[in-house]
Amino acid sequence: MYTFGIIGLIFTTIVMLGARKVWLFVVHLLSKMFDNDAAIKKGAFIVIVISVMAMAAPFITPMYGWLRLAIWGLYLLYAGLGLYQIYDWLPFGKSKTDVD
Repeated sequence: MYTFGIIGLIFTTIVMLGARKVWLFVVHLLSKMFDNDAAIKKGAFIVIVISVMAMAAPFITPMYGWLRLAIWGLYLLYAGLGLYQIYDWLPFGKSKTDVD
């Protein structure tokens, strides 16, 4: 992750796509329980921003143990969902019988 340039930009874009999917999931989940849509979107955004800032923390301060493992789990979740979104956009990602 210490690479800069196009590789770092591609990885950051994939992680941000995954963060968007997590944000949409949190908004969807909370909208079933509560009624205030603006507060739900704001709260979900704050959760995503804090998790992305926590993902940048190991590069600033040295961390070891279960906290580093949890942050790498966030990387795997966000990158996996981002790659799934890219796969879903590709023409071979859907069968011909799927309807949008």
